[in-house]
Amino acid sequence: CADASLEDADVAAALWDLIVAGTATTAELASEALKIGRGDGSVDATALVEDVARAEREKRAVAPLIFRVACDDGMLGDVPLRKGDGVVASLRLAPDLSFGAGRRACADGMLGDV
Repeated sequence: CADASLEDADVAAALWDLIVAGTATTAELASEALKIGRGDGSVDATALVEDVARAEREKRAVAPLIFRVACDDGMLGDVPLRKGDGVVASLRLAPDLSFGAGRRACADGMLGDV
């Protein structure tokens, strides 16, 4: 049967959540567990989980993080920064974190809800 039921899609989504949470290491491992667990052969479990993984990968991928040191006193959203404070920011959520010389940075303006 080429059609997957809602239950099958829910199982695949739950397995993908486990992968994202780090309790399963790969989509292949989860798909094998699903295939063995259901065992009825009515659904191509491997393809189902891989499709869910592909669709969710972009939305759930972890953005690269950067660490910089504030070059001056200022505000990062509602958080006051003092010169020399360390800042860890997501490049996706804080693309306007401006860079100073070397590994130093100035936080100009609001950076998301941080």
